[in-house]
Amino acid sequence: MTRYVTVNPPSGLPVTLQSLKDNLQIEHTEKDTFLTECLETAIEYAEKKLGWYMGSRTMAMYRDGIPADNIIQVTRGPVAASGFKFEYISFGETAYTELSADDYQLDQEERSARILLTDPPTINTERLSPVKVTYTAGYTDTDLIPKQVKKAVVLVATELYLNPENKGENFGTGIRITTADRLMRDYVNDHIDD
Repeated sequence: MTRYVTVNPPSGLPVTLQSLKDNLQIEHTEKDTFLTECLETAIEYAEKKLGWYMGSRTMAMYRDGIPADNIIQVTRGPVAASGFKFEYISFGETAYTELSADDYQLDQEERSARILLTDPPTINTERLSPVKVTYTAGYTDTDLIPKQVKKAVVLVATELYLNPENKGENFGTGIRITTADRLMRDYVNDHIDD
């Protein structure tokens, strides 16, 4: 089993409040708090739909074991090489030990990443989550986020603002977001966690 935990959340929003206000043609600041809440919800929706993160954050991925082919998929990216750390709990131990970078290869060319363990450690299979990978996920430069994805976030936030009582069927609050979903379709991470 693979679990992902946010260690440090993003410090800002990957889609600006101003882009939402421009879309809604709002020039005052009276509703900025509510608009920001709509934008945060829309970003969360998009990140869940896409399977990857927009805003930069520190993540921890926990696994109960190492696959037979010694390749571990990190599907919640994009994954930065800086700040990457692979740790494990050895058999008979209770604390994590860091694996030397010489004992694995990191392929983070796409939004998902792969780790090839060239010298896999012996892990404590009697403990839950004996493998821990800490990494930076998301974009530090939000200009690299595809424009279609940003537009989809603005569309979802706009729907939340204009129709807060909407009880459709396809969103956490029940809102139907078909146009936004179509904009994101090409950027969905289709890898299934093992």
